[in-house]
Amino acid sequence: MGALLCVPALPLRAGSPVEIVPHRAVYRLLAADPASAAGERPEGMLAVEWRADCRGWESRQRMVLRLAGAEGATRALELRFWSFESRDGTRLRFSLRSQGDARGGAIRFAGEARLPEPGAAGEVRFSAPEGVTLALSEGVRFPLAHLRRLIEAARAGRTTVRDLLFDGTGPSGMSLVAAAIGPLTGDRSAARSRWPVALVYYPANGDTLLPTFAMRFLLEETGILRELEMDYGRFRVRGELELLELLPLPACGLEAE
Repeated sequence: MGALLCVPALPLRAGSPVEIVPHRAVYRLLAADPASAAGERPEGMLAVEWRADCRGWESRQRMVLRLAGAEGATRALELRFWSFESRDGTRLRFSLRSQGDARGGAIRFAGEARLPEPGAAGEVRFSAPEGVTLALSEGVRFPLAHLRRLIEAARAGRTTVRDLLFDGTGPSGMSLVAAAIGPLTGDRSAARSRWPVALVYYPANGDTLLPTFAMRFLLEETGILRELEMDYGRFRVRGELELLELLPLPACGLEAE
């Protein structure tokens, strides 16, 4: 295993702004339930990076997943995602590339989502596939705004949150996300205080009541995630945090506009 750095939580006053800490986290991915895993058994790596500047937040993710079949055959999936979200949560630029989907091919999405103001209806214009647009409903949030809302709810003692989320993962990337938040573990001022959170994603169009994706994790006030578990339907993956690196703070500070 790699090195794991202990990161102190930021003691925040009630009502103070949520401040996500710029960081890079690397998780080792393993089958969540190897004993009962049927068919393909997953293992791999997930790297997540959040960087801040005076305009907004840049996110980079890379996931490499190997799926080992029962008869020894292995196939590899690789996903790379980049996004930039404005500090006021009204603009999201994004790019996704994946190799090794169910058909063995490649997928690419890129574009920009805009809201006239936070919480207003907006639109996504894709550059890949070119010419595709997607209407965004009133109340939609982008990933960083969604993460801030989870932390705000957890700090306020709320146990459930429902959000309409557009995450930039393609024309079907708008989801209704239901969150269940457990009680704070540890002292609020301690380095290891965090909340257990479970997220379930549903299609935003309401065509089906079946979830498309689910995940759970321990959430720190800093925005750092620990003890990941992701449910893709056909298999579940758990992520063990192996490396955590704090990244530089912008000169203008972290507080959202």
